[in-house]
Amino acid sequence: MIGAALGLVLMLGSDAWSQDMQSSDLPACARDAATDVVLNDRVLDAMIEAAATGVRPDRQQEKLFIVLQHYLGLSGNLLLVSRTAGEGLILWREDCEPDPGADTHVQAYVSGLTAQQQLALVTYRDLVATFDVEPAASEMPLMPSMEDMVRIPAGAFQRGDGTTAALEAFAIDVYEVTNAEYQRFIAGGGYAEASYWLPEGWAWRESKKREQPSYWNNEDFNAAQQPVVGVTWYEADAYCRWAGKSLPEEPQWDKACRGIDGRAFPWGSEPLAGEGTGQLSFTLPVAVGDMPQTPSPYGVYDLAGNVLEWSGTTNDRGGRVLCGGSGASDSRHVGCGVRSVLLPGISANFVGFRCQQAAAQ
Repeated sequence: MIGAALGLVLMLGSDAWSQDMQSSDLPACARDAATDVVLNDRVLDAMIEAAATGVRPDRQQEKLFIVLQHYLGLSGNLLLVSRTAGEGLILWREDCEPDPGADTHVQAYVSGLTAQQQLALVTYRDLVATFDVEPAASEMPLMPSMEDMVRIPAGAFQRGDGTTAALEAFAIDVYEVTNAEYQRFIAGGGYAEASYWLPEGWAWRESKKREQPSYWNNEDFNAAQQPVVGVTWYEADAYCRWAGKSLPEEPQWDKACRGIDGRAFPWGSEPLAGEGTGQLSFTLPVAVGDMPQTPSPYGVYDLAGNVLEWSGTTNDRGGRVLCGGSGASDSRHVGCGVRSVLLPGISANFVGFRCQQAAAQ
């Protein structure tokens, strides 16, 4: 099914696709398959970067790219090939050998794609472009400091499952890191200085030739006081290191959101009154602090809604834990206990971060 649907589009534009495959550094077996759909994490990177230029699919289709990229990454950077000859989906390793063992990670997911989703994978594969637009210098603050943070005292707090946990005192950013703040990181050599990065993060940056986040030039997402999005875990970690901070561990984020009483939302135990089916009436990130009804008991903003936030916590499969939910989500999916997991090299237009720092007892 997927092969036939995608093959029709490919036969109409195989020359452009062949050029894209060359530029995306695919192995020879993929470059030679001129009538196949070939996707790996690098091709999907290009598709997501293209979405950041403003010529893009809708947000649901962007999420499809991101989720598929995540599944391919879990399976060891596989190639996803859809044959036009009616053979259906084939999964190859990077050495061009078939990988039948990948079914558990990818096959079940991609076999359920709708015709519209299949078409989206092809329609947007060629949208690869970059621009050099930056937030205005007048809107850029100085390096973040403790004045932009709130102290969370040491002691026990109640988790959402009714258990208790105890933490040392720490300070956490009042707001999610903004585009204006992140621009200071870029201007300060954040992408040029390896000492800000973990070794695996620096290797990722070098391999991708990454110089800025995805969506950096997209006017829907790059206002100075919007939270920066399109950052991978590697980039968020590097920013926090540059600022002399670190990403909050999941229990720290949880306490900053709940206080000590185990509440489900930063503002209490119930969804916001009169909200309908969504958390608030927006689908794009708003300026940090623009949801005055949502601060936590400690005065930390945007912990439920706006964007999901990277944490410093790793799961047992190497993914990084995300906390909080995004602004387009139903309120059931934006509370203090909401968690997601992505690989550290994945970015999305609904994912940002904030930093934490040890504090005096």
